[in-house]
Amino acid sequence: MITSLKIINLFFVLTIISFSGYSQEITPIDTIKYDIEYRYTFLQDSNNTLSIKEQIMALEIGGRVSKYKSKNGLTDDSILFVNRNKSFGEIMQIIKPQLSKSHTSHFCNYTIYKKYPKKQQLLFTGPISPKQWMSFIEELDFKWALSSLPETLVLGYKCKTAYLVYGGRKFIAHYTLDIPISEGPYKFCGLPGLILKIHDEDELHCFEAIGIKKLNEVKPILLTKKDYIAGSQKDYILGKKARTEELLRTFIYQQGSSYSEETKAKAVHNLKSRNNYIERF
Repeated sequence: MITSLKIINLFFVLTIISFSGYSQEITPIDTIKYDIEYRYTFLQDSNNTLSIKEQIMALEIGGRVSKYKSKNGLTDDSILFVNRNKSFGEIMQIIKPQLSKSHTSHFCNYTIYKKYPKKQQLLFTGPISPKQWMSFIEELDFKWALSSLPETLVLGYKCKTAYLVYGGRKFIAHYTLDIPISEGPYKFCGLPGLILKIHDEDELHCFEAIGIKKLNEVKPILLTKKDYIAGSQKDYILGKKARTEELLRTFIYQQGSSYSEETKAKAVHNLKSRNNYIERF
């Protein structure tokens, strides 16, 4: 138990560093109309069928743009925005309980804004290290193939099926015309209804809606601006892999640290298993 707590504390410290390392500006860009929660299930290690991980993600859909991020991350954004006029120390006292009880996977600590900055574009932002963040813009141009398969039920909604080849994988999507919004989890969109479930054909990555809420109160979609470096999806993944290698070297070669050999061995095993990104290059 102590070993696990030490590893958790290490990543908690790295999270604190990520908050303190860069100045950031959070501004409203739209108002949430729908809040969709997805359970994202994936294999962290594509070579190990027992390496199943799960993260609750959320899609905020507005009148003009949408925002997709881990549920934990959206909570952090809201806390930072509400307390934006407070000092860093005051904010950390408020946000520390949230950070200490929640964890966002290495594979899920990004943000995607769809139909932003332009209608046919998406903006992707995410950390490649605690003090280095990357952003890039992609065009929204998915080539869906609609299927005539019988409808399936997801979360009580009748869903049609569509196929997509993207990021080196073939995906199967289930979307509902009962919510005629061309949106979905991660980068996926462009169908005539909301995507409630989508997975790749090998079922290494699966997004499934677990909650749909139509908002009546006014709640903003928040845009976080940092000192980003420009890149691409490939650059982002390579940067994440380089950071993992850096952490591996730290644990393998570090001498005289307060971490036991057992702790370091578990951390090394966890880091080495980080190989199954959604998009393959």
